[in-house]
Amino acid sequence: MLTNGPSRFHVDASTLDKLTNRREEDLVALGGVDGLLEKLCTSREGLSQLDIDSGCADRHEAFGCNEYPHPASKSFVRLWLECLEDPILLILILSAVVSFGLSFIPKDSSDEDGKWDWIEGAAILAAIVIVCTVTAFNDWSKERQFRALEAAKDRRQVKVVRAGSKHAIDTADVVVGDILVVSAGDVLPADALILQCYNLETNEAALTGEACGVGKGTHDPILRSGSTIVSGSGTAVVIAVGTNTEWGRLMTSLSGESGLTPLQEKLDDMAKLVGYIGMGSATLTLVILGIRWLIRIFSQGTIHWSDWSDWIDFIILAVTIVVVAVPEGLPLAVTISLAYSMKRMMKDNLLVRHLSACETMGGATNICSDKTGTLTTGRMTVATVLHPETLSAAARRNILVAATANTSCFKDTATRFLVGSGTETAIATWALHENRLAVSDLDYVKSQIKIHVPPYFNSNRKFTHAVSTPVPCEILDGDTATRLTVIGAPEHILQSCTRILDSDGSVIELRDDHRSRLKHTIDQANLQGMRTIALAYRESTPSEIQPTPSDLILTAIVSLEDPLRPEIRESVARCHAAGITVRMVTGDHISTACSIAKSAGIMTDEDIAVEGSDLRGMSRDEFQRIVGRLRVVARSSPTDKHWLVQELQAMGEVVAVTGDGANDAPALKEADVGLAMGISGTEVAKEASDIILLDDNFHSVEMAILWGRAVYDNIRKFLQFQLTVNVVALVIAACGALFLGESPLNAVQLLWVNLIMDTLAALALATEGPHEGLLEEKPHGRGSGLISNRMWRDILGHALLQLVVLSTLSAVIPEPEPPLVSGIAESVSAVDQYYKSTIIFNAFVFLQWFNQINCRRVNTNRCNILEGVGASTMFMAVQVIIVITQVLLVQVFYLPVRVAPLGLRDWAVCIAIGSVSIPYGFILRRLPEPADLSISGLGVYMSRVLYEVVTLTLTRRNKGKISPNKII
Repeated sequence: MLTNGPSRFHVDASTLDKLTNRREEDLVALGGVDGLLEKLCTSREGLSQLDIDSGCADRHEAFGCNEYPHPASKSFVRLWLECLEDPILLILILSAVVSFGLSFIPKDSSDEDGKWDWIEGAAILAAIVIVCTVTAFNDWSKERQFRALEAAKDRRQVKVVRAGSKHAIDTADVVVGDILVVSAGDVLPADALILQCYNLETNEAALTGEACGVGKGTHDPILRSGSTIVSGSGTAVVIAVGTNTEWGRLMTSLSGESGLTPLQEKLDDMAKLVGYIGMGSATLTLVILGIRWLIRIFSQGTIHWSDWSDWIDFIILAVTIVVVAVPEGLPLAVTISLAYSMKRMMKDNLLVRHLSACETMGGATNICSDKTGTLTTGRMTVATVLHPETLSAAARRNILVAATANTSCFKDTATRFLVGSGTETAIATWALHENRLAVSDLDYVKSQIKIHVPPYFNSNRKFTHAVSTPVPCEILDGDTATRLTVIGAPEHILQSCTRILDSDGSVIELRDDHRSRLKHTIDQANLQGMRTIALAYRESTPSEIQPTPSDLILTAIVSLEDPLRPEIRESVARCHAAGITVRMVTGDHISTACSIAKSAGIMTDEDIAVEGSDLRGMSRDEFQRIVGRLRVVARSSPTDKHWLVQELQAMGEVVAVTGDGANDAPALKEADVGLAMGISGTEVAKEASDIILLDDNFHSVEMAILWGRAVYDNIRKFLQFQLTVNVVALVIAACGALFLGESPLNAVQLLWVNLIMDTLAALALATEGPHEGLLEEKPHGRGSGLISNRMWRDILGHALLQLVVLSTLSAVIPEPEPPLVSGIAESVSAVDQYYKSTIIFNAFVFLQWFNQINCRRVNTNRCNILEGVGASTMFMAVQVIIVITQVLLVQVFYLPVRVAPLGLRDWAVCIAIGSVSIPYGFILRRLPEPADLSISGLGVYMSRVLYEVVTLTLTRRNKGKISPNKII
């Protein structure tokens, strides 16, 4: 909504809105650029100190805030009601209500147990309320966490001029009247009118869909919010923020719920498949019960109204089986795992922008990493002046002009350090020091140098150049010569140099012997892992709009030191142990790159390194021949990195890429997971990424892999646990109906089991943090199944155990006999008749309780299932809740649940039966993994297992000990 401003501003938001539509006549009517600045109560020096001190409150009131409204969070009540939208649950509710109503119809007065019939319907309704409440609370908590992470993701820094100084502020703090300082790689936070620019080009694809660059200048002076700066630099005054911009209105209209991640889609499909199987089982159970009912009716010869009410019980049981069978907790488990993981990943300096990145990162097989700031500390300093031996006064002046004119770094008023790229800040700090100036003098030096052509970086030739003229000042000894200054890679700059500045300040011809000596010196520095930078210049004119770096005079060559991060070697080694190939892609000289790669453990003597130009010239066959040993790509351009990613993906690799520059955006976007630098990265790189490394550290890449694997592992834990329960619940329900005429577990009991295996299990298993053992496994890679053969072994193995145990209990526990009073058999009490089913129900729940502990380690032979359990507070809490609730259901609420209270001995027996899952799980994990799950394959597998068992027995009998080479 456009708002009108208070009287101190002589222009309102609606008038400014016309400017954003490129209406030049409106700008003229406002008195041009200077007239607009005056009406906005600002200047080219930025907002006044008075504005800053007041927090720009009147500007917020007049022109709005630079924020977009987010859709309102769903209330707990709404989330609870959404749980009732499930048609299967609605059928169950309807059936429970009918059962509840029928229970009040008068029956035979001799039926003592009939007075409790209403309890089952009421209990089912109560169970549904509990399930819906727990699910809604889960969703509500998850949504709050996602909203907090969204807010963190939206925050980014922009450069503005305020009170005559440059500042870095949050985009949310930008107001109308602010002076933006923009350069290549920036994402525009608001609509702005250009004040000054050089070679400025933007990409407005986010707004228009057109990917081609749009040149900006007097013919098109509007910078639009949401577009990116492709090249050039400039300053602009903000004229619209937030929803007053076209981008803001677009974002508001698009705001809504995000779609499912790839893993959620997979699990959703699996849930549907399992649901169909459950419906088939429920239908079979209903048919069997119906057939048995017909046989009973025909055998008794008459039918009473109470016989028809049996069908309500049949329908309730069938629908409950479907409710239990449909694993709606599968997609929920992903969401819960992502919500908890993303919050904790922030503490490990990882800001996740796209949910799917968490899942994909766990399967990464290749990492293409930058060097500077990622593998190294990023704190560059000039270590040595390689040429000349001593710096003359003329050289020092040239160095100061070059460093000042070719840099976009500035002094942070809070930290009093230079902010910018590592190379620029290192050269600027050195130049100031050589001229006996402090870092705080940078702004003054800049004010003494008039820039005609702002710094422009050539990514192919690895140098930046600018044209400038100093004004007469003491620090430059009155030097006012207009010059083209160039800073960058020595091998490229030396090609353009014809002369050299000697130690005494004289300019001499650059001879071949000079070139050879300099090349040798540069190579020696590169071999020591140093980065080398050359500075050169030549006379120029202010009118030279498109300067060509040729006929240059070499001023100096320096080596930059950027120490390797101390933890890098261990991080790289852990990545290698995890089955991940680490490659370094850098713009540095190949000798420097190889030295650093070997120090970091990325490269060995058997591995190879290539330059970007050589990589570009390779065919796919040539690349595939060397890719197994390729570890370093030096002097690479962003195009080389993009090509490398595409080729690795074509080979089936899952590729993660780190990047910081605007030109890295295509590679970051193309990669399976793009990781942008949070400190040194441009806004374009961050926008193209999936995860932002807040500390620019390779160790954070390792942590991203660990968290990605943890998410995937947590889903597999939950999947194994739930499918085991599903198999057992469906089989005993169907078999009970076939052989006993009823399910051993009634509707209320099945709903409690459903709550355990869906919502509570999702909380317990999907919220566990990562453990180091995850990095000892190989990546699951592209296209691997969610359920491995090893997991099928454990699922079917535990299901078999539980079915055998429950069937045995059903067979050995006798039905209660009616007591004899005066020789006449009395009816069994309502409580005593449920003793047998109570033991089965209790044992079944504790089998799941212990199996949930087993499922803490899946798809691995690691046997310590209690490893790290103390740190899993949610897992411990859920386990305690299950036990307490089970005790309450059996001992207190036994009538609604239709169970009998148990003594301590019975509880001990049930717990002991459940605990069998632990040693049984240990044995299962020691069995070989089935290679083929077909019928013939399983036959071969069982033969192999029997062979191993017999061999083990003979070994034990003959030698008294087990051979360590045996599987068991």
